This record gives sequence, structure tokens and C-alpha cells, in this order.
Amino acid sequence: EQQPQSLNVCFWFIPPSLRKIPDNEEKRLILGKFTSQIRKIQQSEGKILVNYSDLPDLKSHFFRMITCNPGASSDDMDFLLEDIERVG
Repeated sequence: EQQPQSLNVCFWFIPPSLRKIPDNEEKRLILGKFTSQIRKIQQSEGKILVNYSDLPDLKSHFFRMITCNPGASSDDMDFLLEDIERVG
């Protein structure tokens, strides 16, 4: 019997206004603020709860999604990402 596996995905939502800006500490700090705000809005709406984390070297929050539901479909993942984009 195969044991359930989990998937840990870490990412930022990068708004269009920041996509052409080179990666640097200031950009990462802005992305961290976006991450916190998006999560807060999604949590208040009660539809999605994706946690965030940070690494000391990055000095910025990023989304940290751990999926361990074998019933999660690609439609579920699309919904999650589309909602992050909608809020962002």
C-alpha cells in the first residue's frame, strides 16, 4: 500500500506592475506585503486559507502551500491560483 504524499509549494504572486522590476530586497519586501494582504483578504472571505512563511535570507513573506489531499484536482489548484490573482 502506498502512503499518501504531500506537496510543499512556495511562491509569490507577482502583480503585473512588478513583473519587469529586477529582483532585489526592496521588491521582495513589497511582494511580502502583497502576500500578507492577499492572505488576509482570502481568510476574511472564508473561501481559501493558504499559509505564508519566510526565510531569513529573503526577508520577505511568500505563500507556502502544503497539499496532502489525494482528492485535490487540477480544478482545485486552478481555483486557488485564480483567486490569488483576483485578490492581488
